[in-house]
Amino acid sequence: MGNAVNPIVFESIIMGSIFHNYKLLLQSSKINNKIDDYTITQELALLTENKPQGKILFDRTCKKWHGLIDSLHKGDRELLLKMIFDICNYNEDYNKMINI
Repeated sequence: MGNAVNPIVFESIIMGSIFHNYKLLLQSSKINNKIDDYTITQELALLTENKPQGKILFDRTCKKWHGLIDSLHKGDRELLLKMIFDICNYNEDYNKMINI
């Protein structure tokens, strides 16, 4: 979490906890979610077409957490991007309010 380079330490701690719980939930759900660069690229294309506010939120979140994203191993990086994507894909109205 030190690579997140976030001036508010609490946010980094919360992001780490959320990401850890997300990984545990994926493992315990026994759903075989194959997550790779191709899957993320496809989902981002759909997000861009269907939910432009979600795409803006995704880009802003990735920009804010780029230090953490870049420092993770490939598998964890893909999981984190998937987690961020799922959050940004949730509800266009909420995403619009957040972006404003």
